[in-house]
Amino acid sequence: MSTDNKQKVIVAAVVSTAAVTLSVFYVLHKKGYTKKLGMMGHRWGVALKKRMSSSACEGGSSANSSNPAGKGIRPVSNIPKKGYTRDQLAQYDGVKNERILMSVKMKVYEVAPQFYGPGQHYHIFAGTEASRALAKADLTGKCLNQYWVNCTEDELEVLEEYVEKFNSKYPVVGWYVPDEAFYKVTD
Repeated sequence: MSTDNKQKVIVAAVVSTAAVTLSVFYVLHKKGYTKKLGMMGHRWGVALKKRMSSSACEGGSSANSSNPAGKGIRPVSNIPKKGYTRDQLAQYDGVKNERILMSVKMKVYEVAPQFYGPGQHYHIFAGTEASRALAKADLTGKCLNQYWVNCTEDELEVLEEYVEKFNSKYPVVGWYVPDEAFYKVTD
């Protein structure tokens, strides 16, 4: 096969793959599955990154050498740390207040508006204690502001991966102060 024909075959394959992918995502979006699939894709990506990091460490190199500790997607802000109740945290959802805060395992982080701002995929977590929802990959809102005590081993592992991610990318601005409702877990 000539080089010109090979290029045409490759272009046709790429265009066909893109068309099929777009069609599948369109159908999934119409059926309401895209948010759940987005969280699943994130979980798979985190698991893959973890596996690659452990392989790189065994080989003697660092998987994060291009992103040293303390460097995230934004610089750390100089905000005095304080405790946030559920109601106080809810004020920092990017709508009521320009700053966006969320709690993961009782640590409150100032998060990026391009991910957690109004209209963004993860906005549902803004202004909440999101540990249980992150662990369960729940985007419905029913697991927000609830203790993660009875999550499965796999869910707790996912939650720990989120903690690592948040610690490396976002400044900690305080801690979550739970109320009695926080410990009344519904399932």
